Amino acid sequence: MSLQATREGMDMKATRLTALLGVAVLVLAVAPAASAETVETGIDMVLVKTVDKAVASPGETLTYTITISHEGPSSPLQAAVVDTLPAGVTFASASAGCTALDASTVECLTGPWLPSTLTYTITVTIDEGASGTLLNTATVDHRDPRPEFPDDSDPSNNTDTAETVIPEPELGSIGDFVWLDSNGDGAQDGGEAGVSGITVDLYAADGVTNLGSTTTNGSGLYSFTDLAAGDYTVVVGSHPAGYLLTTSDSYDVTLAAGQAYLDADFGFTPPPEEPVIDLEVVKSVSPAAVTVGDSTTFTVTVTNQGPDAATGVVVTDTLPSGVTFVSSTAGSESGGVITVPVGALAVGAQSTFSVTVTVDDAGAFTNAAEVTAADQDDVDSTPGDGQGDDYDTATVEATEVLANNSIGDFVWLDTDGDGVQDSGEPGIAGAVVTLTGSPTISTTTGSDGKYLFSALDDGTYSIAIDVSSVDDDYSLTTVGTYTISVSGGTTNLTADFGFAEVLPKTGTDTRPLAVLGAVLILFGAALLTVSRRASSVI
Repeated sequence: MSLQATREGMDMKATRLTALLGVAVLVLAVAPAASAETVETGIDMVLVKTVDKAVASPGETLTYTITISHEGPSSPLQAAVVDTLPAGVTFASASAGCTALDASTVECLTGPWLPSTLTYTITVTIDEGASGTLLNTATVDHRDPRPEFPDDSDPSNNTDTAETVIPEPELGSIGDFVWLDSNGDGAQDGGEAGVSGITVDLYAADGVTNLGSTTTNGSGLYSFTDLAAGDYTVVVGSHPAGYLLTTSDSYDVTLAAGQAYLDADFGFTPPPEEPVIDLEVVKSVSPAAVTVGDSTTFTVTVTNQGPDAATGVVVTDTLPSGVTFVSSTAGSESGGVITVPVGALAVGAQSTFSVTVTVDDAGAFTNAAEVTAADQDDVDSTPGDGQGDDYDTATVEATEVLANNSIGDFVWLDTDGDGVQDSGEPGIAGAVVTLTGSPTISTTTGSDGKYLFSALDDGTYSIAIDVSSVDDDYSLTTVGTYTISVSGGTTNLTADFGFAEVLPKTGTDTRPLAVLGAVLILFGAALLTVSRRASSVI
């Protein structure tokens, strides 16, 4: 219970207590006289009620005036006026002696009431939304506790009603147009058409309470009708995808009674045309035919054929298995994928880069390059889908390297022992020469002293002469081992070995003389030993 309600209750109790005390005093005062003589009795109470406004509007106040009177001859110890307030009003105040018992009842209590006229006033406020006729009725009745107190002789004049008419409010409307603002200037120009099917919502002044929703008709018009005067907010809802508002998306409207507000208009401009491009990728390779281990270069050219400039262009080159990345003139490589951020390309402009690889195996290897990103839509292809004119390939074919290198070639009798092949110096047949590498093999010189190791793979080899395969009377006049590298079909005939006789022969064989000398030495030693033993005996 509010403090105000508590106070009103206390005031009502005090008023009633005062009235009861007055009644008790009056009873004591008149009781002796009543017992001494007979008193003429009878009473006719009259109530008249008026209101200060016969016509009013919500928010205004009404003041009811209640006048009660009686001519006796009896005087009640207490009388009460009960006023029943109509729906659509709120109690505001009342004169002394009156109390609001509840939201719709006001009671005014008298004290001992001698013949006279009493007046009370009650003030109320007309509620918002109230309409029609407000009828306020009040009734007066005595509340004398004495059993013998007479009833009112004419109760028909104990009640009266005051009437106030609240005219129906003039209703207004809010609208009215949603249009295609072709030039985006926010103003309705001649020929700019309305947009149908657009949702518009009407809210109360709080911007939260939705009072209704509607959609624009085929001409772009909308309307909220039968609106009382007051504050409203109009909000436009969804609109075609990509379209932009050129006006505010809401309006706060203060609507007067009966007003047709037709300026809550909303303009939409169509989305700007998106730029489009046509990127083309062309890829080539050179050389297109290689042997295993050779390098080749792929060249990629991307061209913007318009009609608009391209930005954010990225080209990706994906290497096939069987090749090894060597270098690229642009971008970066990771895991066999070269990513080249081309960037911007004006209409007609192109960008070229190349990728060099080594071919590791025999076979055909196809390398693909494609546009994988661009800020604009391409008119005839989609980045990264592996097709279209923004995608191209080139193929390199590699064959095995044939073993076509040779090393040779001559073992000869170096008659003058100078280590140089001179004209007429003959070859030595049957000499064994060994090639060490992959593979390791040996061969024997022919009757002309020639030898040859053929069908050799590219590589480095060691070639050595087996000296024991040549006559003991000969010794080398050149090196005994050569280290030679060959590749690409090379024939190397510089591994030559020369031999010369060790000592020339004199014509006298000294070997028998040597044997005889040794025998004589042994015989002399034996004689010397025998002679020494004979001397020791004598």
